[in-house]
Amino acid sequence: MYTHLAFSILLATTAQAASSTGCGQLLSKDLTKGQRGGSNALTFSTSDGTERSYLLHIPDSYDVNTPTGLIWSYHGRGKNAERQEKITQFSASKSTPNYIVVYPQGTSKNAGKSRTVRRQTTDDNDYDEEDEEEDDGEEYDDEDDDPSDVSTSSTGGKGSSKQGAWQGDPSVKTDDVKFTLELLDNITKTFCIDEDRIYASGISNGGGFVANVLACDTTASTKFAAFASASGAYYQNGLKDKCDGKTVPIVCNNNGAKIPLIATVGGKDKVIPYDGGARRKSCLPSVEHFMTAAAQRDGLNAASSQSKVNNSDVVHYSYGKDAGAGMVQFYYIPNMGHTWPTGDEKTHVSATKIFMEFFNEWNLTARAVAASNLPTGSSASSMAGGQQRVPGCQMFTAVVAILGALYLV
Repeated sequence: MYTHLAFSILLATTAQAASSTGCGQLLSKDLTKGQRGGSNALTFSTSDGTERSYLLHIPDSYDVNTPTGLIWSYHGRGKNAERQEKITQFSASKSTPNYIVVYPQGTSKNAGKSRTVRRQTTDDNDYDEEDEEEDDGEEYDDEDDDPSDVSTSSTGGKGSSKQGAWQGDPSVKTDDVKFTLELLDNITKTFCIDEDRIYASGISNGGGFVANVLACDTTASTKFAAFASASGAYYQNGLKDKCDGKTVPIVCNNNGAKIPLIATVGGKDKVIPYDGGARRKSCLPSVEHFMTAAAQRDGLNAASSQSKVNNSDVVHYSYGKDAGAGMVQFYYIPNMGHTWPTGDEKTHVSATKIFMEFFNEWNLTARAVAASNLPTGSSASSMAGGQQRVPGCQMFTAVVAILGALYLV
Protein backbone atom coordinates (compact mmCIF):
# COMPACT_ATOMS: atom_id res chain seq x y z
CA MET A 1 0.00 0.00 0.00
CA TYR A 2 2.80 2.38 0.92
CA THR A 3 4.58 1.74 -2.37
CA HIS A 4 1.44 2.53 -4.38
CA LEU A 5 0.90 5.69 -2.31
CA ALA A 6 4.48 6.81 -2.91
CA PHE A 7 4.20 6.31 -6.66
CA SER A 8 0.93 8.27 -6.65
CA ILE A 9 2.71 11.15 -4.93
CA LEU A 10 5.56 10.92 -7.43
CA LEU A 11 3.30 10.95 -10.48
CA ALA A 12 1.18 13.81 -9.17
CA THR A 13 4.26 15.88 -8.35
CA THR A 14 6.01 15.43 -11.69
CA ALA A 15 2.79 15.93 -13.67
CA GLN A 16 2.10 19.22 -11.94
CA ALA A 17 5.66 20.42 -12.51
CA ALA A 18 5.54 19.53 -16.22
CA SER A 19 2.48 21.57 -17.21
CA SER A 20 3.26 24.87 -18.94
CA THR A 21 1.38 28.10 -18.25
CA GLY A 22 -0.34 27.75 -21.63
CA CYS A 23 -2.50 24.90 -20.40
CA GLY A 24 -6.20 25.78 -20.46
CA GLN A 25 -5.89 28.46 -23.14
CA LEU A 26 -8.22 28.01 -26.08
CA LEU A 27 -6.64 27.24 -29.44
CA SER A 28 -6.80 30.19 -31.82
CA LYS A 29 -9.34 29.82 -34.63
CA ASP A 30 -6.59 30.79 -37.06
CA LEU A 31 -4.66 27.59 -36.29
CA THR A 32 -5.29 24.17 -37.79
CA LYS A 33 -4.56 20.73 -36.36
CA GLY A 34 -3.29 17.57 -38.00
CA GLN A 35 -2.33 19.09 -41.36
CA ARG A 36 0.53 16.88 -42.54
CA GLY A 37 2.69 18.89 -44.93
CA GLY A 38 0.51 21.93 -44.34
CA SER A 39 1.49 23.11 -40.90
CA ASN A 40 0.69 26.60 -39.67
CA ALA A 41 3.04 29.22 -41.16
CA LEU A 42 3.69 31.70 -38.37
CA THR A 43 5.95 34.63 -37.54
CA PHE A 44 7.50 35.74 -34.27
CA SER A 45 9.10 39.03 -33.28
CA THR A 46 12.15 38.68 -31.08
CA SER A 47 13.00 41.09 -28.27
CA ASP A 48 15.24 43.09 -30.61
CA GLY A 49 12.39 43.53 -33.11
CA THR A 50 13.57 40.94 -35.64
CA GLU A 51 10.75 39.05 -37.32
CA ARG A 52 11.39 35.32 -37.65
CA SER A 53 9.23 32.69 -39.29
CA TYR A 54 8.50 29.05 -38.45
CA LEU A 55 6.12 26.19 -39.18
CA LEU A 56 4.03 24.76 -36.36
CA HIS A 57 2.46 21.32 -36.52
CA ILE A 58 -0.37 20.70 -34.04
CA PRO A 59 -1.51 17.05 -33.80
CA ASP A 60 -5.17 16.03 -34.01
CA SER A 61 -4.85 14.71 -30.46
CA TYR A 62 -3.95 18.11 -29.00
CA ASP A 63 -6.09 19.08 -26.01
CA VAL A 64 -5.74 22.45 -24.29
CA ASN A 65 -5.83 20.79 -20.87
CA THR A 66 -3.40 17.93 -21.55
CA PRO A 67 0.35 18.68 -21.49
CA THR A 68 1.82 17.80 -24.89
CA GLY A 69 5.40 17.00 -25.86
CA LEU A 70 7.27 19.47 -28.08
CA ILE A 71 9.87 18.73 -30.79
CA TRP A 72 12.02 21.28 -32.60
CA SER A 73 13.55 20.40 -35.97
CA TYR A 74 16.19 22.62 -37.62
CA HIS A 75 16.93 22.53 -41.37
CA GLY A 76 20.37 22.44 -42.99
CA ARG A 77 22.32 25.39 -44.33
CA GLY A 78 20.68 26.88 -47.41
CA LYS A 79 17.48 24.87 -46.83
CA ASN A 80 14.12 25.83 -45.34
CA ALA A 81 11.56 24.78 -42.76
CA GLU A 82 9.21 23.32 -45.37
CA ARG A 83 11.84 20.92 -46.64
CA GLN A 84 12.74 19.93 -43.08
CA GLU A 85 9.14 18.98 -42.37
CA LYS A 86 9.04 16.82 -45.50
CA ILE A 87 12.29 14.93 -45.02
CA THR A 88 11.78 14.22 -41.31
CA GLN A 89 8.09 13.24 -41.46
CA PHE A 90 7.73 14.44 -37.87
CA SER A 91 4.31 15.81 -38.81
CA ALA A 92 3.05 12.37 -39.82
CA SER A 93 0.63 11.06 -37.21
CA LYS A 94 2.30 7.64 -37.11
CA SER A 95 5.62 9.25 -36.16
CA THR A 96 4.58 11.75 -33.51
CA PRO A 97 0.88 11.33 -32.69
CA ASN A 98 1.06 13.33 -29.47
CA TYR A 99 3.70 15.96 -30.16
CA ILE A 100 3.61 19.56 -31.32
CA VAL A 101 6.47 20.11 -33.78
CA VAL A 102 8.28 23.39 -34.48
CA TYR A 103 10.25 23.86 -37.72
CA PRO A 104 12.12 27.18 -37.32
CA GLN A 105 13.34 29.09 -40.37
CA GLY A 106 16.95 30.27 -40.38
CA THR A 107 17.55 33.83 -41.50
CA SER A 108 18.52 34.30 -45.14
CA LYS A 109 21.33 36.72 -44.29
CA ASN A 110 23.11 33.76 -42.68
CA ALA A 111 22.98 31.55 -45.77
CA GLY A 112 25.78 33.17 -47.76
CA LYS A 113 25.33 34.13 -51.39
CA SER A 114 21.66 34.72 -52.24
CA ARG A 115 20.07 32.08 -54.44
CA THR A 116 16.75 30.41 -55.11
CA VAL A 117 15.62 27.34 -53.21
CA ARG A 118 15.78 24.21 -55.29
CA ARG A 119 12.58 22.35 -56.12
CA GLN A 120 11.82 19.27 -54.05
CA THR A 121 12.95 15.99 -55.58
CA THR A 122 10.44 13.29 -56.43
CA ASP A 123 11.26 11.61 -53.13
CA ASP A 124 10.65 14.22 -50.45
CA ASN A 125 12.86 12.28 -48.04
CA ASP A 126 15.85 12.48 -50.39
CA TYR A 127 18.32 14.98 -49.00
CA ASP A 128 20.50 15.11 -52.10
CA GLU A 129 24.20 15.06 -51.23
CA GLU A 130 25.35 17.13 -54.18
CA ASP A 131 22.60 19.67 -53.57
CA GLU A 132 23.60 20.02 -49.93
CA GLU A 133 27.24 20.33 -50.87
CA GLU A 134 26.32 23.19 -53.19
CA ASP A 135 24.04 24.82 -50.64
CA ASP A 136 26.47 24.30 -47.77
CA GLY A 137 29.58 25.61 -49.50
CA GLU A 138 30.95 29.08 -50.01
CA GLU A 139 30.88 28.76 -53.80
CA TYR A 140 27.81 28.28 -55.98
CA ASP A 141 27.41 27.12 -59.55
CA ASP A 142 25.62 30.02 -61.22
CA GLU A 143 24.46 27.73 -64.02
CA ASP A 144 22.44 25.85 -61.44
CA ASP A 145 20.62 28.98 -60.29
CA ASP A 146 17.60 28.62 -62.53
CA PRO A 147 15.11 31.36 -61.50
CA SER A 148 12.23 29.06 -62.41
CA ASP A 149 13.52 26.28 -60.16
CA VAL A 150 11.87 27.37 -56.93
CA SER A 151 9.73 25.75 -54.30
CA THR A 152 6.28 26.67 -53.07
CA SER A 153 7.14 27.35 -49.46
CA SER A 154 4.62 27.68 -46.66
CA THR A 155 7.19 29.83 -44.88
CA GLY A 156 7.55 32.27 -47.71
CA GLY A 157 4.91 31.70 -50.37
CA LYS A 158 5.18 30.68 -54.01
CA GLY A 159 8.55 31.43 -55.50
CA SER A 160 10.04 31.91 -52.06
CA SER A 161 13.78 32.27 -51.82
CA LYS A 162 13.68 31.78 -48.08
CA GLN A 163 16.73 29.91 -46.90
CA GLY A 164 18.96 30.20 -43.93
CA ALA A 165 21.71 28.98 -41.67
CA TRP A 166 22.18 28.57 -37.96
CA GLN A 167 24.54 29.71 -35.25
CA GLY A 168 27.54 27.40 -35.09
CA ASP A 169 28.35 27.78 -38.78
CA PRO A 170 31.61 29.79 -39.12
CA SER A 171 29.89 32.58 -41.06
CA VAL A 172 26.81 33.03 -38.86
CA LYS A 173 26.54 35.98 -36.48
CA THR A 174 22.86 35.69 -35.50
CA ASP A 175 22.02 34.72 -31.91
CA ASP A 176 19.79 31.76 -32.74
CA VAL A 177 19.93 30.47 -29.17
CA LYS A 178 18.23 33.65 -28.01
CA PHE A 179 15.65 33.36 -30.80
CA THR A 180 14.96 29.74 -29.83
CA LEU A 181 14.56 30.45 -26.14
CA GLU A 182 12.28 33.44 -26.73
CA LEU A 183 10.08 31.49 -29.14
CA LEU A 184 10.06 28.54 -26.73
CA ASP A 185 8.85 30.83 -23.95
CA ASN A 186 6.11 32.14 -26.24
CA ILE A 187 4.98 28.63 -27.21
CA THR A 188 4.86 27.34 -23.63
CA LYS A 189 2.70 30.34 -22.68
CA THR A 190 0.37 29.81 -25.65
CA PHE A 191 -0.01 26.03 -25.76
CA CYS A 192 -0.33 23.29 -23.16
CA ILE A 193 3.22 21.92 -23.24
CA ASP A 194 4.72 19.16 -21.14
CA GLU A 195 7.91 20.91 -20.09
CA ASP A 196 9.37 17.55 -19.10
CA ARG A 197 9.33 16.53 -22.79
CA ILE A 198 10.85 19.26 -24.98
CA TYR A 199 13.39 18.09 -27.57
CA ALA A 200 15.70 19.49 -30.26
CA SER A 201 16.70 17.83 -33.54
CA GLY A 202 18.27 18.91 -36.80
CA ILE A 203 20.27 18.01 -39.88
CA SER A 204 23.68 19.21 -41.11
CA ASN A 205 24.16 22.82 -39.94
CA GLY A 206 20.86 22.44 -38.06
CA GLY A 207 22.16 19.28 -36.39
CA GLY A 208 25.35 21.09 -35.45
CA PHE A 209 23.32 23.93 -33.95
CA VAL A 210 21.35 21.42 -31.86
CA ALA A 211 24.22 19.25 -30.60
CA ASN A 212 27.08 21.73 -30.56
CA VAL A 213 25.36 25.01 -29.63
CA LEU A 214 21.95 24.52 -27.96
CA ALA A 215 23.17 21.54 -25.93
CA CYS A 216 26.16 23.61 -24.82
CA ASP A 217 24.19 26.65 -23.68
CA THR A 218 23.69 27.03 -19.93
CA THR A 219 19.98 27.78 -20.31
CA ALA A 220 18.94 25.77 -23.36
CA SER A 221 20.66 22.67 -21.98
CA THR A 222 18.18 22.68 -19.09
CA LYS A 223 15.08 23.49 -21.16
CA PHE A 224 15.49 20.73 -23.75
CA ALA A 225 15.44 17.20 -22.36
CA ALA A 226 17.45 15.57 -25.17
CA PHE A 227 19.15 16.39 -28.47
CA ALA A 228 19.33 14.58 -31.83
CA SER A 229 21.48 15.28 -34.89
CA ALA A 230 21.60 13.79 -38.40
CA SER A 231 24.81 14.38 -40.40
CA GLY A 232 25.67 17.20 -38.02
CA ALA A 233 28.30 19.88 -38.68
CA TYR A 234 30.09 20.35 -35.33
CA TYR A 235 32.45 23.20 -36.19
CA GLN A 236 35.07 24.17 -33.62
CA ASN A 237 35.70 27.76 -34.64
CA GLY A 238 38.57 30.18 -34.17
CA LEU A 239 41.37 27.62 -34.47
CA LYS A 240 44.74 28.90 -35.60
CA ASP A 241 46.59 25.57 -35.61
CA LYS A 242 46.32 22.79 -38.16
CA CYS A 243 43.03 20.91 -37.87
CA ASP A 244 43.14 17.34 -36.60
CA GLY A 245 39.61 15.97 -36.40
CA LYS A 246 40.59 13.29 -33.90
CA THR A 247 42.20 15.61 -31.35
CA VAL A 248 40.67 19.08 -31.80
CA PRO A 249 39.39 20.42 -28.41
CA ILE A 250 35.60 20.29 -28.11
CA VAL A 251 34.33 23.41 -26.37
CA CYS A 252 31.04 23.06 -24.50
CA ASN A 253 30.02 25.53 -21.80
CA ASN A 254 26.76 24.19 -20.34
CA ASN A 255 27.71 24.35 -16.65
CA GLY A 256 28.00 20.57 -16.37
CA ALA A 257 24.46 19.64 -17.42
CA LYS A 258 24.10 15.94 -18.29
CA ILE A 259 22.96 15.84 -21.91
CA PRO A 260 21.26 12.88 -23.63
CA LEU A 261 22.51 13.00 -27.24
CA ILE A 262 21.91 10.78 -30.25
CA ALA A 263 23.27 11.15 -33.80
CA THR A 264 23.44 9.48 -37.20
CA VAL A 265 26.35 9.78 -39.63
CA GLY A 266 27.14 8.43 -43.09
CA GLY A 267 30.41 6.79 -44.08
CA LYS A 268 30.10 8.29 -47.58
CA ASP A 269 29.30 11.81 -46.43
CA LYS A 270 31.43 14.09 -48.63
CA VAL A 271 29.99 17.27 -47.11
CA ILE A 272 30.69 16.65 -43.41
CA PRO A 273 33.17 13.71 -43.39
CA TYR A 274 33.01 11.15 -40.63
CA ASP A 275 36.68 11.74 -39.80
CA GLY A 276 36.28 15.53 -39.73
CA GLY A 277 38.94 17.93 -40.96
CA ALA A 278 39.38 21.52 -42.10
CA ARG A 279 36.30 23.12 -43.70
CA ARG A 280 35.06 26.66 -44.23
CA LYS A 281 38.12 28.09 -42.45
CA SER A 282 37.25 26.09 -39.36
CA CYS A 283 37.76 22.60 -37.95
CA LEU A 284 35.35 19.68 -37.90
CA PRO A 285 36.00 17.02 -35.26
CA SER A 286 35.58 13.38 -36.19
CA VAL A 287 32.10 12.20 -35.20
CA GLU A 288 33.47 9.58 -32.82
CA HIS A 289 35.70 12.17 -31.14
CA PHE A 290 32.77 14.60 -30.79
CA MET A 291 30.42 11.97 -29.35
CA THR A 292 33.07 10.57 -27.00
CA ALA A 293 33.70 14.07 -25.66
CA ALA A 294 29.95 14.44 -25.03
CA ALA A 295 29.90 11.12 -23.17
CA GLN A 296 32.85 12.14 -21.01
CA ARG A 297 31.17 15.43 -20.08
CA ASP A 298 28.17 13.42 -18.95
CA GLY A 299 30.39 11.34 -16.67
CA LEU A 300 30.11 8.26 -18.88
CA ASN A 301 33.03 6.01 -19.74
CA ALA A 302 34.93 7.09 -22.85
CA ALA A 303 34.70 3.53 -24.18
CA SER A 304 31.55 2.66 -26.10
CA SER A 305 29.78 -0.64 -26.73
CA GLN A 306 29.31 -1.44 -30.42
CA SER A 307 26.76 -3.64 -32.15
CA LYS A 308 25.47 -4.32 -35.66
CA VAL A 309 21.91 -3.21 -36.47
CA ASN A 310 19.35 -5.56 -38.03
CA ASN A 311 22.00 -7.88 -39.52
CA SER A 312 23.30 -4.95 -41.58
CA ASP A 313 26.65 -3.16 -41.76
CA VAL A 314 25.26 -0.28 -39.66
CA VAL A 315 27.14 0.05 -36.36
CA HIS A 316 25.45 1.35 -33.22
CA TYR A 317 27.77 3.03 -30.69
CA SER A 318 26.40 3.42 -27.17
CA TYR A 319 28.08 5.01 -24.14
CA GLY A 320 27.40 4.49 -20.44
CA LYS A 321 25.97 1.78 -18.22
CA ASP A 322 23.46 1.37 -15.44
CA ALA A 323 21.54 4.66 -14.95
CA GLY A 324 23.44 6.35 -17.77
CA ALA A 325 23.27 3.50 -20.28
CA GLY A 326 22.62 4.85 -23.78
CA MET A 327 22.62 8.46 -22.66
CA VAL A 328 24.97 9.20 -25.57
CA GLN A 329 24.83 7.12 -28.76
CA PHE A 330 25.27 7.30 -32.51
CA TYR A 331 24.70 5.22 -35.63
CA TYR A 332 27.44 4.87 -38.24
CA ILE A 333 25.87 4.05 -41.65
CA PRO A 334 28.70 3.08 -44.06
CA ASN A 335 26.86 3.46 -47.37
CA MET A 336 25.03 6.69 -46.55
CA GLY A 337 25.94 10.19 -47.71
CA HIS A 338 24.87 13.52 -46.28
CA THR A 339 21.23 12.81 -45.50
CA TRP A 340 18.44 12.11 -43.03
CA PRO A 341 18.29 8.28 -42.92
CA THR A 342 14.87 6.90 -43.79
CA GLY A 343 15.27 3.17 -43.09
CA ASP A 344 15.63 2.16 -46.74
CA GLU A 345 17.97 -0.59 -47.99
CA LYS A 346 20.90 1.84 -47.98
CA THR A 347 20.45 3.34 -44.51
CA HIS A 348 18.68 0.46 -42.67
CA VAL A 349 17.67 2.76 -39.82
CA SER A 350 15.16 5.61 -39.72
CA ALA A 351 16.37 8.73 -37.94
CA THR A 352 12.78 9.72 -37.18
CA LYS A 353 12.09 6.35 -35.54
CA ILE A 354 15.26 6.09 -33.47
CA PHE A 355 15.12 9.76 -32.46
CA MET A 356 11.54 9.33 -31.23
CA GLU A 357 12.47 6.20 -29.28
CA PHE A 358 15.33 8.16 -27.72
CA PHE A 359 13.08 11.11 -26.86
CA ASN A 360 10.47 8.84 -25.29
CA GLU A 361 13.19 7.38 -23.06
CA TRP A 362 14.89 10.62 -21.99
CA ASN A 363 12.60 13.23 -20.51
CA LEU A 364 13.90 15.74 -17.94
CA THR A 365 12.89 13.51 -15.05
CA ALA A 366 14.70 10.46 -16.42
CA ARG A 367 17.69 12.66 -17.18
CA ALA A 368 17.74 13.96 -13.59
CA VAL A 369 17.66 10.42 -12.21
CA ALA A 370 20.62 9.45 -14.38
CA ALA A 371 22.51 12.65 -13.51
CA SER A 372 22.13 12.02 -9.79
CA ASN A 373 23.91 8.69 -10.23
CA LEU A 374 26.72 9.88 -12.49
CA PRO A 375 30.06 11.41 -11.51
CA THR A 376 30.99 14.92 -12.56
CA GLY A 377 31.97 14.81 -16.23
CA SER A 378 35.46 15.34 -17.60
CA SER A 379 36.41 18.97 -18.18
CA ALA A 380 39.37 18.09 -20.41
CA SER A 381 37.36 18.63 -23.59
CA SER A 382 34.96 21.28 -22.36
CA MET A 383 34.58 24.52 -20.45
CA ALA A 384 31.91 23.00 -18.22
CA GLY A 385 31.85 23.69 -14.52
CA GLY A 386 30.10 21.81 -11.74
CA GLN A 387 26.96 19.78 -12.18
CA GLN A 388 23.73 21.74 -12.60
CA ARG A 389 20.41 20.08 -11.91
CA VAL A 390 17.50 20.51 -14.25
CA PRO A 391 14.37 22.44 -13.19
CA GLY A 392 12.27 20.40 -10.81
CA CYS A 393 15.14 18.06 -9.96
CA GLN A 394 15.26 19.07 -6.31
CA MET A 395 11.55 18.35 -6.00
CA PHE A 396 12.05 15.03 -7.71
CA THR A 397 14.93 14.13 -5.39
CA ALA A 398 12.71 14.86 -2.39
CA VAL A 399 9.99 12.59 -3.75
CA VAL A 400 12.53 9.82 -4.34
CA ALA A 401 13.53 10.15 -0.69
CA ILE A 402 9.87 9.78 0.30
CA LEU A 403 9.67 6.71 -1.88
CA GLY A 404 12.64 5.15 -0.15
CA ALA A 405 11.36 5.92 3.31
CA LEU A 406 7.89 4.53 2.62
CA TYR A 407 9.34 1.44 0.99
CA LEU A 408 11.44 0.73 4.07
CA VAL A 409 8.36 1.12 6.30
